Amino acid sequence: MKKIFILLVALISLFTTNFGETFLVSDTHSYSKMKAQQQTVPARDYNEEFPDEDQVNKNSIVVKVGLNLASEYNESLVEFMEELGYEKRQRKGVKVGLEGMRNYGLFLIGSELAYSQKGSLYEYDDGVDYSTIEAYMDYLDVGFILGLDIPVASSFRVLPRVKPYFGLFLSGEVVATLNGEELEREATIKTVGDYGVGVGLDFIIANKIVLAALYDHGFANNREETEGFNRVFTFSIGYNIDLTRGLLSR
Repeated sequence: MKKIFILLVALISLFTTNFGETFLVSDTHSYSKMKAQQQTVPARDYNEEFPDEDQVNKNSIVVKVGLNLASEYNESLVEFMEELGYEKRQRKGVKVGLEGMRNYGLFLIGSELAYSQKGSLYEYDDGVDYSTIEAYMDYLDVGFILGLDIPVASSFRVLPRVKPYFGLFLSGEVVATLNGEELEREATIKTVGDYGVGVGLDFIIANKIVLAALYDHGFANNREETEGFNRVFTFSIGYNIDLTRGLLSR
């Protein structure tokens, strides 16, 4: 009886040991297999689902208001007016418009639609009489913009650009005055429109505020009886509306 009891105890001990080792091995194998599966499954890249806004092509609209300093190029006219005692000045006008921009990384393309006051001004002042001859020319400019978008800092970008444009003629005339009184008004401005190329530089601050300088070089003769080619410097301030940022901020 004693031998049988010893044999049962030995069998139970052997079974318990083998079962424990089997369970431990099985459990270790399952854990290792689960760990290997976790290592083979790539981590989810949230940057692919929600890309950095700086890497996304930007779409924006810029509203601008600016000061035009306009003149006409005609050397013979300038010489003639100087012989009469007149000095060439820059006519001050306004420019108001919209720009639509699309970025492709460093490069950008866009278009412009703007109301622009151009023309020229000659002044005579001998201390007694003050006379002016001013050419008024108003256009609706349509331009095609090609440029670069250069990030200088996290909140500061520089945009050099070139802009071929066409100006749809709205109105124009030449007005002569003497001591503040109108002497003559002539409609000697061609109504065919203006065209040329502009070069400029925009500075965008905090992705909102835009400071811009632009020079437009006209190739169209604006005068009926003589020649005159528009030359316009524009200094403007604007507001940048980032459409891409608005689309991403869902």
